[in-house]
Amino acid sequence: MPVDYTTLYVRSYNCDRILNNPKLDFSLNYNENGVVLDNKRIAEHHFCKILVYDNGTVFFKGSLHKMYNSIMGIKPPNYNSNSVYKGFNGNEFTVENVLFVISYLELLFGTSRFNFVIKKIEIGLNVQVFFNPLFVVRNLLEIGGTPFDFKYNRHFAICEKSDYFLKVYDKSSQYNLEESRLRVELKTRKMRVFESANIKTLGDLTHNNLSEALNILLKHWNKVLLYDFTINEAMLTAREKNALNSKYQHIKYWQSLSANNKDKPRKRYQKIVDNYSENIKEQIAKKIQSTKISHFN
Repeated sequence: MPVDYTTLYVRSYNCDRILNNPKLDFSLNYNENGVVLDNKRIAEHHFCKILVYDNGTVFFKGSLHKMYNSIMGIKPPNYNSNSVYKGFNGNEFTVENVLFVISYLELLFGTSRFNFVIKKIEIGLNVQVFFNPLFVVRNLLEIGGTPFDFKYNRHFAICEKSDYFLKVYDKSSQYNLEESRLRVELKTRKMRVFESANIKTLGDLTHNNLSEALNILLKHWNKVLLYDFTINEAMLTAREKNALNSKYQHIKYWQSLSANNKDKPRKRYQKIVDNYSENIKEQIAKKIQSTKISHFN
């Protein structure tokens, strides 16, 4: 299942039932003088947060994947009881698992899955690769003129667009997984990114809608400019090698070009990739495209 972090607005609920639920420990934030600092109560539950505002508005924020693993007692291979633990979302997360979490939330809040309105969502895949995922992460350049930013010693890359974030990072090193896993993930700023998938509530997380959401993820991955680390420079002409080393692999070069002047050099670069590399970006695209709903993770 490609769903991870969500922000949900809850409608049609019994506020007193939520506040008095013995499974939820709500707290207020006070200053040193005993004055309440904000207008909401917060309960942390299985690495997620439930926020109840004074006006009765209720939000849920957190990873459905981490929630499932926490409920089931599943921990990562590198779990250390002496370290701060922030949950685990590096294993398989099936359709049955996500439906279990949705049913759990229905019981916890006492309302239908169609009353959990999705305000933000992350749709992504843990793609199994047969090379070091960092070779991809650290060679990401841009999407439509917007460069990738890098965090956590360049183990994590993010491109921030007006409606979404595209995040790419090494999932295997995050949790010390045996298999090499590259996480490719689309996080919404505005839900219109997934408008064609008809995902508005938790009840809309169906096979068909999620398949369309995966197509949207693929569309945005295909917009990525990636320097292919498998290019065989020995096969290049002197002119191609010079262009590769002095221009194509450098974000400053692409950023120096106006949108109208990028088409020709990008085509020249793509010709090199098509003819003299293993075309890593296309390999990842094919894995996203071939992923079936039963294999979502």
